[in-house]
Amino acid sequence: MKQVSIATSEQIGVIKNWNRSQEGNFTEDQVIDAFLYGRKTALSQEEKLFKNTFSENFEKINHVLSEFFNAIFEIDKKAKLHLKISDYSKFEASITVSEKYYLDNKNELFETATKIEDKVKSEFLSFYINFLPLFDDVDYDILKADGYRFEYKN
Repeated sequence: MKQVSIATSEQIGVIKNWNRSQEGNFTEDQVIDAFLYGRKTALSQEEKLFKNTFSENFEKINHVLSEFFNAIFEIDKKAKLHLKISDYSKFEASITVSEKYYLDNKNELFETATKIEDKVKSEFLSFYINFLPLFDDVDYDILKADGYRFEYKN
């Protein structure tokens, strides 16, 4: 087996134009303080990024979803809209409509929902719409238990 020798930087001449730093220029406390300050600053910037992204995503969804739901509500006064927010970039809407409206307009509802989902979808936003036909004994607590904690007020 061939042995490889490692030359020092002085032997190679790499550091002719460089001086070695003096050890102990910073105390351990200064290094730790610098680390904590950098971490705090980075977290603050990350938090701002998440807040801004969430606000932009919510505004986009709110705009298209309210238009879509209001058109449904004009025809079906029993309709309700619930929203589930999983994180800053993932939203799901559940629209409950009367059974008759659902059966009569099922294809149109899903086609329009798919167009809306495709329109707002991006690298930082996933959005889905589902429909539930209303029966006489709908338990909205089940929707809340599934994470749909927001109800649209029109």
